[in-house]
Amino acid sequence: MAKKADYRKIQNAKFYSPETLADCVRLTKKTIFSHIEKRLPADRQVKPYLIYGNEAKEYYRNMYEITVTKTSKDQVICQGCRNIFHLRSIDVECILTGKYYTETKAQIRVAGQCPRCQRTFSRFKSIQTGKGI
Repeated sequence: MAKKADYRKIQNAKFYSPETLADCVRLTKKTIFSHIEKRLPADRQVKPYLIYGNEAKEYYRNMYEITVTKTSKDQVICQGCRNIFHLRSIDVECILTGKYYTETKAQIRVAGQCPRCQRTFSRFKSIQTGKGI
C-alpha cells in the first residue's frame, strides 16, 4: 500500500521546495514531483519549484479525503472516476458465488465496465432467491 503524506505538518504561510516538502510530509522527492505532475500547485517559473504551504495542504487534504456516498441497491460507484451509474444501464456479468446469507438470500458477484472511464469493476451483491438454486 502506498505511503500516505502527513500533511498536517505543512505550515500555511510558508513556501517549500520539493525537497523540503518531501522531508516535511515524509515522502520521497520523486513522489512530490509526481504529485506536481498530477496538479499539486507549484510555481514552475523558478528553480527549484516553489510550493505554497496552504495550497499543498489543501491538495493533500482533498487527495486523502474519504467521501461516503450512499447508493441504492442497483447502483455502483466507479473507483476510478467516482461516477455513479445504474447496473441496469450497462452490460454486467452476474456470477453466483455459492454462498448464502440466509436460506433465501444468495451472494452474487457483479462484474462489468464503467461507461465513462472503461475501468472494470467487481462487486458482491445479495439477491433474493427461492430455496435451492
